[in-house]
Amino acid sequence: MYIVFIRFVSEYLVFLLLLPIFYFLKKRDYQTCLKIFISVAITYLLRKVAGSFWYEQRPFIIDSTKLLYPTALTVKDNSFFSGHAAIAMATAGTVFWKYKKMGLILIGLAVAVGMGRVLAGLHYEIDVMVGFFVGFLVSYLIKILFHRLDI
Repeated sequence: MYIVFIRFVSEYLVFLLLLPIFYFLKKRDYQTCLKIFISVAITYLLRKVAGSFWYEQRPFIIDSTKLLYPTALTVKDNSFFSGHAAIAMATAGTVFWKYKKMGLILIGLAVAVGMGRVLAGLHYEIDVMVGFFVGFLVSYLIKILFHRLDI
């Protein structure tokens, strides 16, 4: 049961973090939806760019006993930085800047995603921490950009 839970948290919880988009669409808060989309897209692109400059093997490649469950990831897949953690935090951060309570809940779920990635043996702690930093920073920069452009 532990492995099933960690697998869910590390692989799929990040997608549930995107569900608030439907809530904001229903509220007709299109600006927050747009901010989430832009934050996630930029974070994803930064992850790809960083991966082309910095390669780090995943923990389970170096020590196969660290892998908690079977995965399709291979030696070619880069560990630095965690895309799941970054996207989860970009989403949570974007929501946090406008809706503090909901944002704090999503930040807690984003932290769970990051912890799940480490416990599953898919990332090192630093990969997740950098992912959190990048995601939150991008969400903050998008907030500032929208404010400066008066959108």
